[in-house]
Amino acid sequence: MLKKFLSCSIGGWLAMVIGFITVPVTTRLFNPDDFGRLAMFSLFVSVISTIVGMGMLNAYVRFFYEEVAENRKRLLFKCVKYPICLITLTSIGIALFSQFISNYIVNEIDYHVVICLILAVLFECIGTFADWTVRMQERGKIFSLLTFLRRFLNFILIIGFYKLAIINYSALIYAFTIASGVVTSLGIFFERNIWSFDFIFQHKRLNDAKHTSSEIVRYAVPFLFSNIISWIFSSCDRVAINHWSGLEELGIYSAAFSITAILTVLQNSITTFIGPIIMKKYEGKDNVDDFLIKISDIVTVLMFGFAILLLLFKDIVIFILGEKYREAVYLMPLLVFAPVMYTISETTFYGIIFKKKSKAHLYVSIVASLVSVIGNVILVPEYGARGAVIATAIAWIMFFIMRTWFSAKYYQIKYSFVKIGWLTLCLFMYSMYLTFYNDTYISTIIGIATLVCLFILYRNLITGYYIFIMEKIRWKISNL
Repeated sequence: MLKKFLSCSIGGWLAMVIGFITVPVTTRLFNPDDFGRLAMFSLFVSVISTIVGMGMLNAYVRFFYEEVAENRKRLLFKCVKYPICLITLTSIGIALFSQFISNYIVNEIDYHVVICLILAVLFECIGTFADWTVRMQERGKIFSLLTFLRRFLNFILIIGFYKLAIINYSALIYAFTIASGVVTSLGIFFERNIWSFDFIFQHKRLNDAKHTSSEIVRYAVPFLFSNIISWIFSSCDRVAINHWSGLEELGIYSAAFSITAILTVLQNSITTFIGPIIMKKYEGKDNVDDFLIKISDIVTVLMFGFAILLLLFKDIVIFILGEKYREAVYLMPLLVFAPVMYTISETTFYGIIFKKKSKAHLYVSIVASLVSVIGNVILVPEYGARGAVIATAIAWIMFFIMRTWFSAKYYQIKYSFVKIGWLTLCLFMYSMYLTFYNDTYISTIIGIATLVCLFILYRNLITGYYIFIMEKIRWKISNL
């Protein structure tokens, strides 16, 4: 199991290393407003991809293991055909309103941005299916390669465009689009057996998939609405900053988000690893309850531990951004709640998945979105980006609470909710202090106290794994 985890996550950790090389270079080559324009571009790509996706990815992942291997290509075709049709129609709409869209994203009319937007939406939508196909096939090394290549190609392309004297936001947008296209193409290539819809062109029909198109649509459509609302939840902070504070502060905000990359990598590694295993155990009628409790505790320790350590050393990490992005030191602390709360909720929400209660995702997204929108509307005009991070952190905590509550309603498991609650409160108070004050001595004391709290709450788990790891190391050394 450890080997599978490492094979799934190694690409993410390599991508993080590339990120720590990329960030100090790019933040010195480009101004904050250029990154603000890139943030708005990726925002548009995200929302359009969410809408045209129709929630079909959720249906594909849910029904993947219920299909026999030879029929999974038919399931993929049934799930991907609707988004492709919608992308075609959406592209026409983008072309018709190209001037308005371009002006909103980059504050000027640039048709190259519009072309990149259409292509990026296509790559993003199809790419998610390609990524998840690799993940569901448990091809960890391939997934790691794709994760690494996305970041590496993006960096190489940015430098290449800069050398060609493209020294504004265009270089960032071009690199984003091309890297996405290359990685999506490779993902399809590596799983070409599933992506080869040869049965369409052959007289010999492939056996029908277990799930009909109408069943897939009925399951997927609630996810469409919940995904759109989730987008509002996760993106209204950037919209609010752009509206009330401008592109420059949005660029600094985006740079602060990039510093939480270590937690995002850990998030992706964990969710990539545990998802297929949990679904396999459940579909195989194995005892999944004890496994989920154990995984939840481990993930809680990992996410909170890394988050606290990241905040303890934030001044060193922020230094790599450069002088123009110093304000990010006050924004980064509360941004850790997005990966922390999301990742832990990925271990506590499986009651919704097991019982196929897809409408619950909609209710969760509505509540979290309302909290985020109201928080940003109240706080951003007064506090700018600092207000946005406060609203975002509270919204992510509410997201975790609602997701876990609905899951427990349908499938009860005795998670360590009290421990998670205490840790969330401690981390929130620590992050709030760092958002408004920068006293190194006091912040270090608070950080160490929070870390001690984590150890006390999970001392049995931590000491147990410490002993296990040390025994493994001693055994390895003795067998050299």
